[in-house]
Amino acid sequence: MGNQKYISTTALSKLLHVSTSDLFSYLQEIGWERVKNAWTLTNTGTNKGGQYKSDSLRGTWVVWPETIIQELESMISSKTTDTKY
Repeated sequence: MGNQKYISTTALSKLLHVSTSDLFSYLQEIGWERVKNAWTLTNTGTNKGGQYKSDSLRGTWVVWPETIIQELESMISSKTTDTKY
């Protein structure tokens, strides 16, 4: 993963001050992730820098480059006030 720092979707939700479930729903809505048996990246999510991380204890999960925080903050804040994101 080079010098770029990556964070999990759960950690990203905390930085964005939204619930983890709301962020997963939003990422699915904008086409960056989808859920089958587990959350997986779409081509768009991969193009945005999403990757997979895994270990023997926790399995595999999606991580995002820290640089995505500002883009997501902007996208979330631009949504209408009648949504929960």
